[in-house]
Amino acid sequence: ELGMNLPGEIDRMAEIASPSMGVITNIGPAHLQFLYSLKGVLEAKAELIPHIRPEGKLILNADDPWMLELSQRARCPVLTFGLNPEAHFHAFNIKSLGAKGFNFHLKTPSDQIEMSLPVIGRHNIMNALTAIAVANSLELDLAQIKECLCSFRPVKGRLELIELPNGLTLLNDSYNANPKSMAHALETLAEIKEQRRTIAVLGDMLELGEISQDAHLKTGELVAKICVDYLVTVGELAQGIAEGALKVGFASSQLYRCSDRDEASRVLLKIAKSADLVLLKASRKIGLDRLIDSLKEI
Repeated sequence: ELGMNLPGEIDRMAEIASPSMGVITNIGPAHLQFLYSLKGVLEAKAELIPHIRPEGKLILNADDPWMLELSQRARCPVLTFGLNPEAHFHAFNIKSLGAKGFNFHLKTPSDQIEMSLPVIGRHNIMNALTAIAVANSLELDLAQIKECLCSFRPVKGRLELIELPNGLTLLNDSYNANPKSMAHALETLAEIKEQRRTIAVLGDMLELGEISQDAHLKTGELVAKICVDYLVTVGELAQGIAEGALKVGFASSQLYRCSDRDEASRVLLKIAKSADLVLLKASRKIGLDRLIDSLKEI
């Protein structure tokens, strides 16, 4: 991965790597403190494209409206993935299996097959399509890809389901956060809650620049919309999440504003019960993963 939070970083790393294949998954509101706008994010990610060898491939998300502009800059063949029926690698007939993941049908330029993805989070279908497009371009056949996809497990801290001995279920998505991933995590919480009470522990989203206040407010509005039972905010910026939730009718009696992780730990020890489903989500610096040990004590 050639990651960045400043202009020029991907350009330098891609110059060193000289890739034969490049993938751009999406253009989203991350690192706006330094990139200022979605156009800035696009330009930073586009730094990859001139370094892909002419005989290589550029793989793009067909569902992202920015990708047409990126495809026009390519000097190599372009492949696409997505839910868009025009994508080279297209998922359809998607069926949720709750906490067990998803089944879907896959159409490729040459074939069609049913796939199983044992990972929660509907957006992970897009991640699977990305991997499928890369693997198939590297001449792995669909049977091999299906076998590998069936055994995939998420990395620690990214929509990681943890069943605690005391009956609590954690949705640990504490690795990092931006507005888009925060929305995905909340939508996943709603998708797998079944009859359980839900507690969303949401902390600051960092490096958002001028959109920070609005992004936190909109996250709070989404919390209220999906009917989370309790909201615990952690940090100064996350006060905006609390305000956004209250603005659209979230009950103040179900809201706890915490200045730091230790205060959040005390709140959780008070309100969480066996069989609850608890989401942990914030930027990495907030360290919400350290709450897991506290939750084991409930």
